[in-house]
Amino acid sequence: MTEQQMNIFAATARFDHAHIFCSDLEASERWFSEVLGAEVYRRPTKPGQPVTAVAAVGGLTFLLRPLRDDEVLQEAIGQYFGLDHVGFLVPDIIAAVADLKSRGASVTDEPTELRPGVWVAFIEGPDQLRIEILQK
Repeated sequence: MTEQQMNIFAATARFDHAHIFCSDLEASERWFSEVLGAEVYRRPTKPGQPVTAVAAVGGLTFLLRPLRDDEVLQEAIGQYFGLDHVGFLVPDIIAAVADLKSRGASVTDEPTELRPGVWVAFIEGPDQLRIEILQK
């Protein structure tokens, strides 16, 4: 295969982060830490920019950022085009969901078997962030 035929992006890219706008940064930091067990820390930003936080859990990095003074965002209502949810793979969905509940997670969809051997559940994070818990 020649370099022209090879897709450079597909061959070299790796997922880095999901960027989350937060209506309440401190509450989001607490939720990611207390419910998901994420390592949460603040990172420096450019002068004049709001503080951002990083929440790392399960190999996924979330960048958490409050609104800037010149921004206006609306709540997502119902279904919409774009990213629907992020998903975490676990070895035991029943135990994982029970643990998340004990930490205060709001379970929107209890574990359900989609097809033989594949189970899903959903929890809701801050600002209506949908998080899938998956066992397969």
